[in-house]
Amino acid sequence: MAVLIEAISVVVLRSAINRFYTGGWSAFVDDCPNETLCFDDYLARVGFMAPADADAFVTRLANRGIRSNANSQACNLVVVDQVKGPTRSCPWLCVRVYERGDMKIVCAALANAKDTRLEVPEGWKYDASISKLGRRFDKGHLDDTVKFLRREDGVDLYLDLVTGKPAGAARVLVDGAGVKSQRLELNDICQEARRLEKLLPMVDVTETARILHRFADELLPRMLDVLKGECKESALAYYTKGLLLRILDGDVEALEQFVKANELEGGNITTVLELAQCQQRLGNADKALKYAREAAQLDPLRSDAWCVLATAENASGNHDEARKAIDEALLLDPHNPVCLKLCDQFVGKSFGNE
Repeated sequence: MAVLIEAISVVVLRSAINRFYTGGWSAFVDDCPNETLCFDDYLARVGFMAPADADAFVTRLANRGIRSNANSQACNLVVVDQVKGPTRSCPWLCVRVYERGDMKIVCAALANAKDTRLEVPEGWKYDASISKLGRRFDKGHLDDTVKFLRREDGVDLYLDLVTGKPAGAARVLVDGAGVKSQRLELNDICQEARRLEKLLPMVDVTETARILHRFADELLPRMLDVLKGECKESALAYYTKGLLLRILDGDVEALEQFVKANELEGGNITTVLELAQCQQRLGNADKALKYAREAAQLDPLRSDAWCVLATAENASGNHDEARKAIDEALLLDPHNPVCLKLCDQFVGKSFGNE
């Protein structure tokens, strides 16, 4: 038996799930973040379009007892790229091409397995799959030869500017229905928005305009489409809307969305950090400091939380507290450029060199 491999797949030994995963197999199935799970007697596979999503899932598995590697080899799970194969040495896995008629599908099986049956996710259709469409587009790295058109029936449609013909990329993460699918789509939008935002300070005016057009013409319509579903009143929905509004329209429009997200799901450090920085830029020093202190308490191992706290403490005139926050940030990440810049801004020299 074998399991489907498309895009980026996380393949886990079922024996490890039964033995180590908190709650066992049933809990693993319930915890899968999307609708791409398929499995045979030996392996379970979950698919992703973005490496960051796959990495997040691997981290979640580790937190629930599944070790990913030992001595540079895959131990209980391995990430498999549809084109490049396993991302690390994995003696227990065999990746091959399943052929039936005109179909050619990459799959993975336990090494030495003789059964040729192929397991695919429920509802998976070859005609709308990456396996058939061939060319896979990573929207995070679109080049000048590709233009996003629209999403239709769970498929992102693109125009190939070289051939002048349309091309599609099946979104294995989103089937257009169900809370899990909607939440995963919102997460995907957030990750892409944050990635693009990081590029803005480093590009010229023309590229800045292109990036902002992607926010307005692609990410915003995708978000509004998802918000027609069951997740529209969720904390994640409000956070996603706030993130896009902040980038496109500024802090005033975004703040209300972040406040609603925090009311629905208090203690989410990502939302709290956004609230702290929005309030800071709007000149609300007391509120910014409140949120910044909360963020540092929520996750004291995040250097960016300490950087935000340092800025808030300094703006409130608490220079000694700002210095302590920077010291904490530098202990966690001595080479963080934001930390070093704040050092110069606050005291004219690097705390790390004292």
